[in-house]
Amino acid sequence: MKKRKNRVDYKWAAWVLILTFVISISLSGIFTSLSTLGIVLSLCLLFTFIALGILFDMLGTAVTSCPEAPFHSMATRRVKGAKESIWLIRNNEKTANFCNDIIGDITSIVSGTTAVMIAGNLSEFFPFISITALQIVVTGIVAGLTVGGKSIGKNIGINKDKEIMTFVGRVMHIAGIKKEI
Repeated sequence: MKKRKNRVDYKWAAWVLILTFVISISLSGIFTSLSTLGIVLSLCLLFTFIALGILFDMLGTAVTSCPEAPFHSMATRRVKGAKESIWLIRNNEKTANFCNDIIGDITSIVSGTTAVMIAGNLSEFFPFISITALQIVVTGIVAGLTVGGKSIGKNIGINKDKEIMTFVGRVMHIAGIKKEI
């Protein structure tokens, strides 16, 4: 069994802070500039971000619950992606932090911001409903879809952890993101 370190990795924390800042302002800038796109395209982008948040949250859960042993057998049989899966599992704290916190949380925040912008656009079609009421309803729908989806995703992540990690390892291998163990 791998011995756990009892110290805080400040270098990783600083990297997470900078990466989160850069991704957040980039995505917020993109979504703010896309506010003129129209309802249909804005909704498509919103649902894409909700789905990304759910998928990355599921991956972050899977990596923390997945055992490493089956992937050693795959690696000795030279199954493509097995070494990448082992690397992710061995670095599960950072992988889960990246997936759940950086990507998962940022997509949730950007989705909330987008929901408010969509509510503003909807107010043009429904001038008899206050913009505040529209913002509350749209934000509630987005929050419900996000939290409900992440709940389902966590369940899948726990129950299908090996399959998810096998798939992600293969995708990394195909994409050329090779990690040696």
